[in-house]
Amino acid sequence: MAHCINIHFHEYTQLLSETKLGQRELKARIAAWQELHNNLEAFPTAEEVMKMTDGVTSQANPLRKALDRVSYIRDRFPTLDSNTLSTVVDNIIK
Repeated sequence: MAHCINIHFHEYTQLLSETKLGQRELKARIAAWQELHNNLEAFPTAEEVMKMTDGVTSQANPLRKALDRVSYIRDRFPTLDSNTLSTVVDNIIK
């Protein structure tokens, strides 16, 4: 489920400052953490955010699915062939 992260919340600005991540990456990690914990109102700690890398954390299985770019794109654009899908994912990662 996609949802928006309010960038004006104190918790978000604090995480942005503490983690030194870009906004896009931080928002993706927060959203994945919120979905994993079934709480769209809570925020992870900076330590929890930094443990999350390309879908791999100590709680790997649910989070890997939340951050898996290929599955995300394939689910939303089922008509893409494998070559186009690969190109799209490569462009997103760059």
